[in-house]
Amino acid sequence: MKKLLVAVVVGVGLVGLSMPASAAPVAGKKILLKQGKKIVTLAKKQTGIEAPTQAQLDSATGAFLTVCSANGQVAEETLDLSGFSLNPKGILKYKVKGKPLGVKKILIKPGKTMKIVGKNPVIPMGEELGGVGYKLAIGEVENCTVFGAGKKDTGTLFKAKDGTAPTDCSDAMIGCVPGSPSGAFLR
Repeated sequence: MKKLLVAVVVGVGLVGLSMPASAAPVAGKKILLKQGKKIVTLAKKQTGIEAPTQAQLDSATGAFLTVCSANGQVAEETLDLSGFSLNPKGILKYKVKGKPLGVKKILIKPGKTMKIVGKNPVIPMGEELGGVGYKLAIGEVENCTVFGAGKKDTGTLFKAKDGTAPTDCSDAMIGCVPGSPSGAFLR
């Protein structure tokens, strides 16, 4: 079975949109999906990222990473809530012990940075993806972005910069609903 590494870094968000306080569409800085490699990416001094409060984390009933491609693939990975920890400064960390098959680490610094890294068969590689949208949902708190056509999109590598913030984090807006009117991958 081929494994896919997911490394997503999210950047500047939009301000003044009408949406639930728990939804955080943000403009992504860069994304790299590469089959079978370890990749670390980092963005600093970014705004618009949300992390759950301790009360929201304690009451969360699930956490998910949903990834969609312009070629019609949709996949979701369930994340173990016990892997999340929140420090007194509101920085959220996720780490899975051992050798997970999926997401290994998440770092969210509210209003600044979000980083997701892992070896993950979330979206099968093998053909060009055309664009990628994703949503990280931890309880009621969601962060999402959409990357249009990649700088490199070879079937084993998808690399893109400057993702856009959708109007909201619904499946249709991040491109997870075939034929959705979001225009998510028109970039």
